[in-house]
Amino acid sequence: MKFIKVINLKKKEREEITNIILEANNNTILAQIGKNFIINIFLKKCVCSKNINVFIVKDLNNIVGYAIIAKKQALLNHEFEKLKFRIIFNLIISLNISQIINLFLIFFKIDLKIFKKKDIITVKNSLNLTYLAIHKDYRNKGIGKKFLDYIFSIYKNISAISVETDNNNTLNFYKKYLNFEIVGIRRRLPKKLFLLIKNF
Repeated sequence: MKFIKVINLKKKEREEITNIILEANNNTILAQIGKNFIINIFLKKCVCSKNINVFIVKDLNNIVGYAIIAKKQALLNHEFEKLKFRIIFNLIISLNISQIINLFLIFFKIDLKIFKKKDIITVKNSLNLTYLAIHKDYRNKGIGKKFLDYIFSIYKNISAISVETDNNNTLNFYKKYLNFEIVGIRRRLPKKLFLLIKNF
């Protein structure tokens, strides 16, 4: 397995990552917007951004995992602010009311509940593990932990990283193997997201 910080992605590679997103992160707003948006806009923008990094796991010539890290969640939202009407339009066309509501919760910053006040600043200033997934054929083999250990080693002098999940298996993975702790929740339809922090 090779772990790589990406500086460019060919269309075939964007398609491979998109297929993993659609399979593993299918309940996210991103997946609901659609394949063409992910391939031709989202991933291109992430690779070109100064505020976002894309990482991949390769087995031979195939991408079998990916991660997207934002320097701060607010910077990720800022990158896609200009596209919000296009995103909303795509969701309206697909009649995805719950994801439209989720977008408004995000845009108006009324979706987050942090349990302790001291964690508010930590979350605001932390790196954000925005997306992560390993192809279903490669899961439960320790690849995800090794991949994240590699990613963490890239960022020198970080104090914390945040991540969100609504999946119990993923939640247990972050808590048990990577020492993340739940510090809050984000309101989402149909399920709430757990907000976790790992301090370094």
